[in-house]
Amino acid sequence: MVEEKAKKSKAWIWQLAVPALVMLAVASALMPGLERAGGSARTASCKNNLKQIGRALHIYASGHSGEFPQGTTAVEVFGKLIDEGLLDKTWGFWKIPVYVCPGAREDIEAWKSSRKLTDETCSYDYVPGLSTASPPEFALAFDRSVTNHAFTASPGEDVYRGRLVLYVDGHVSWSTEEGFQEWLAWQTEMMRMMDGGGGYVRFDKWRGARAEE
Repeated sequence: MVEEKAKKSKAWIWQLAVPALVMLAVASALMPGLERAGGSARTASCKNNLKQIGRALHIYASGHSGEFPQGTTAVEVFGKLIDEGLLDKTWGFWKIPVYVCPGAREDIEAWKSSRKLTDETCSYDYVPGLSTASPPEFALAFDRSVTNHAFTASPGEDVYRGRLVLYVDGHVSWSTEEGFQEWLAWQTEMMRMMDGGGGYVRFDKWRGARAEE
């Protein structure tokens, strides 16, 4: 009788263990996909943040002779937009402001502690000195960190790092860090040339000229 009860007990344990092992295997197989899905959702939210910031900047410019807000930092500029009621202070269920990237964990934690717009809570950088008359392809604001939206095409592959960038015409797109830095170097040179009365050279021609040097 005792031996029969022991056999039944072992059988019952295996009946529980087998489904648990199956569920664990399924979860392990799905985890990379779930992580990528979560990363995609954060990227989409960040993209929406930058689009909202872009709309606020253009509304501001419409009342200031086409000039975007002047300021040396994004904190200063976004503060002006918030003060004028042009930029929403909150975002989503957790009430995270649009100036905090959903993929920037340190910025989120800093904001939860202070609930203020500061250098520690702001996830974006701003390019001063532009207006609605600037070339539409000029970068206007962008992710401060290259790790907010790092991803891999598939498990085990190299990690791609880059930034989401808001352009003067209002569109937002992701760029690799190398490509963005080259673009920013071109834009900085073009802004300097245009301020000095010089002409404007498109990026592809500028890049080609540098390659020939």
